[in-house]
Amino acid sequence: MYLWSIKNLKNDLISNLLTENYKFFYFFIFVLLFTLFSEIGVFIPSESNIIDKVQSIVSVCIVIIGLVIAYRVNGGNAGKDFLTRAISIYVVLSIRFIAFTLIAIASYSLFLWAMSLVIPNQYMGDVANGITVVFMPLFEILFYWRFIIHIRDVRKGGLKT
Repeated sequence: MYLWSIKNLKNDLISNLLTENYKFFYFFIFVLLFTLFSEIGVFIPSESNIIDKVQSIVSVCIVIIGLVIAYRVNGGNAGKDFLTRAISIYVVLSIRFIAFTLIAIASYSLFLWAMSLVIPNQYMGDVANGITVVFMPLFEILFYWRFIIHIRDVRKGGLKT
């Protein structure tokens, strides 16, 4: 695996020498770097609190665990086309989750509005933060659970309706 030598990487790509293991690690590093850079803002001195930081760390852990499990479910180094399967499933699943998230946000907003009729305004921030802390990791876990299920289905060659 090459992390600096582009020449050697290009030679391996041209010669079709990248194993499934190496393909997985390149994808893993790509997603991990994207996730880390997405979450790094929480750790730069700002208005973020310890809950934001913990949630960020949990998010990174969910990504790492989800990708490793999906790779193993695909057969690990002996599996076939993990990168092709992972990227295509990831994209379609992400689009579906964006739609699902928009519906969830609308429902969440309606719920918070209803709660604001009962709970005094000075406590609504705590209520909203508490709900977010619980549901964000659950959404991420749900995403990776479905991702792993779809990888498994493709590996087995069976379609679930």
